[in-house]
Amino acid sequence: MKANEYNHLIILGNGFDLKCGLHTTYDAFFDERFGIEEACEVNKKINKNDYRKKLKENLKKQIKDNGFNTSYFDDLKFIKQIVLNTFKDSIGTLQQDHTELLEEEKKRLKDIKYTKWDAIFLFTFATLTNESIIYWNDVERIIYFVITWVLKKYEEVKNSHADDYMDDGSQDVDLYLAFIQLFSNFEFKDLGYLSNMYIENEMQLYAPEYLRLIIEKQFIPKDKIINSKNIDSVAIEMLQSLNEFESNFSAFIIEQIDKKNQGKVAYVDAASDLLSLIIQPHIEKLNGSIAALPKVNLDILNFNYSLSQKYILTIELRQKTAENWNINSFTNIHGIATNNSEDKKERSKSVKNQDKTPAPIFGVDSHDIWRSNNTNFDDPRVIFTKSFRLLDNHVNDIRTANFQDRVDVITFFGHSLSHADYSYFESIFDKYHIYDSNVKLEFYYYPGEVKPDSKSEDIQAEKKRQERKTMKNVVELLTAYGETVPGIHGENIINKLMLEQRLSVLPYPEI
Repeated sequence: MKANEYNHLIILGNGFDLKCGLHTTYDAFFDERFGIEEACEVNKKINKNDYRKKLKENLKKQIKDNGFNTSYFDDLKFIKQIVLNTFKDSIGTLQQDHTELLEEEKKRLKDIKYTKWDAIFLFTFATLTNESIIYWNDVERIIYFVITWVLKKYEEVKNSHADDYMDDGSQDVDLYLAFIQLFSNFEFKDLGYLSNMYIENEMQLYAPEYLRLIIEKQFIPKDKIINSKNIDSVAIEMLQSLNEFESNFSAFIIEQIDKKNQGKVAYVDAASDLLSLIIQPHIEKLNGSIAALPKVNLDILNFNYSLSQKYILTIELRQKTAENWNINSFTNIHGIATNNSEDKKERSKSVKNQDKTPAPIFGVDSHDIWRSNNTNFDDPRVIFTKSFRLLDNHVNDIRTANFQDRVDVITFFGHSLSHADYSYFESIFDKYHIYDSNVKLEFYYYPGEVKPDSKSEDIQAEKKRQERKTMKNVVELLTAYGETVPGIHGENIINKLMLEQRLSVLPYPEI
């Protein structure tokens, strides 16, 4: 590296977009999808938690009234009916014309295309408790557990529960985890006789359970048989439905960007300012030793679906003049939420020619599919792994360049460091030899929400809690990586980085 420049890799997670003012969480997506956002806007007297409670109650009532022996849950229209009933309940205290409000909600619902995966997420929303070790809106983990249960050994377990299956000597850890984490911890104590019929103990492992049954209605063939002849067809159907779900999420992201752009500060401006704040401390260090403005060679790996090539071109043009940036490469690793017809002109200026921008994808980590080095490429779940989906989605078609051969700093901003993305991080750590190089690692964390009436000690306590949460995730990531490197123990890499002052955990900067 030259004395007047430095190389930087920035890895962006959803926290980056949230800091820029986009409401792009899964919570926000489902709030809009299931009518929660709309109801709270119409009736200011209710809050989102109240509405969520009503939505759960209405879904449980439909289960109690209809059961699973009827065709009520066969048609995805049941989602719209439950959302509409809940909306009707939520406006009961208003003085306005209920008929007009209901007609507006019906019109809104008419434009929503619910998918089979929406049905599954609605049921996990209504059934998983706060004590569950998996969150109902953890989209990629839910996907993993559902495809594991349906595609792995459904035929062997369709009439049994987890304890029976584990007692037969198979010891299938994947499937057992799927049962325990997804098909237990249900909240149906208020269903009277149905509760006694279907739920026999606190762990609630005994079949048939509601979520298992809704999955059957969405993905299991009518003859209840999955075998070598049809399992690939079942997997493809599940993936096609997931594509539809992803398309809906893409439209939601575009909508959030449009809302942000109508405000005081456009999304691209907020993103540019925040990137500048991430880079600025390193420029200031160089400024102390050189006279000229340092040159920044930047790679950006974006796990969001929002910061498209169009925005990057705008940011680079602005910062090349103001702060001497050179954006070597920019990658939306999981696709881009964009209008292809509008974005194609911008893309053609600097990106390989292709007909379509890769759409947003959800995927599972291949480590989960191939546990204990048991690699089986005939596993039907392979098409859901991120590696497969990246190839199938042609993400490399939108990359302008490879990462630089060497970097001085790797910054993680707003990323949860979830296990599903470990494969990416391990590849990056290998490329830059973080154990025996001088590369510095930075992890930024969200310090918590500061409310107007918050006390100083409460603010500091929340900040410390968020810092420790991030530290825990960093330790888990680096320890897991250390175990993959021959001759290095997990803890050794953390100790070495700390001793060499190459590891930092920092709060978000203020824009």
